[in-house]
Amino acid sequence: MSKNILYPPQTGNYAVKVKKHDGWQDYNTARFQISVGMSYHEEDKFLAQMMWAQFRFKKVIIAVNDTLQRFNFMASMNITEEKASKMCAYAGEQWIERNQAALSKIPNIEIVRWEEWKKDVNYKIVLNAVSDMYLSDANFAAAVNTSIENYLNNKDRNHNNFELCKHYMFEEVAIFTLMYNKETAIDVYPGTLMMPADFLKGSSKYPIFNSYKKQGFCRIDFKRQFEDRADGLAIAS
Repeated sequence: MSKNILYPPQTGNYAVKVKKHDGWQDYNTARFQISVGMSYHEEDKFLAQMMWAQFRFKKVIIAVNDTLQRFNFMASMNITEEKASKMCAYAGEQWIERNQAALSKIPNIEIVRWEEWKKDVNYKIVLNAVSDMYLSDANFAAAVNTSIENYLNNKDRNHNNFELCKHYMFEEVAIFTLMYNKETAIDVYPGTLMMPADFLKGSSKYPIFNSYKKQGFCRIDFKRQFEDRADGLAIAS
């Protein structure tokens, strides 16, 4: 894909700004990893992402990573995995419903829910490989442990939830492996890569995770273009 294309101006309340990327212009497909409930995947900010993507990619994949969050729900609410899964699945359904206007901006779009990946015939094989690597590779284990400690320390979370965080990360690595095996794309996200992903992109020891090397990452942020006025109108910022 040409790197010298002039794209239409971004006209919404927010404009997407690329902060760091692995050559997003070289990819025909963009994958948006959706953190259900986060403000950057709602309303004007999510609309801005879809309006940015519609002229830049031939295809957009929306990865609704809803039931992955059950581990967070279990930790914060002290509820069973079954109840947490149902709550997260419902949250994912509601997210898709309320973001239809933004999603409709993309002519070639694929929406994939987290549970669909868990039904993949290779899911358990890859998940076991992640667990085995954690036990056998000190560098990978250190990457996982550091990511978890950073997360728990960030908002003074309960360190008794370390095991839940570990299961979260194992599942995330496994399913991202399946995603990457299925289709090469640039992952677009307003945040950073998890440390285990960085480790796997730079390692050649484990062929099962070679798909990490094919994937690109594009970190984005947002610029407020208009400010709301008391009379309900908007002014350029």
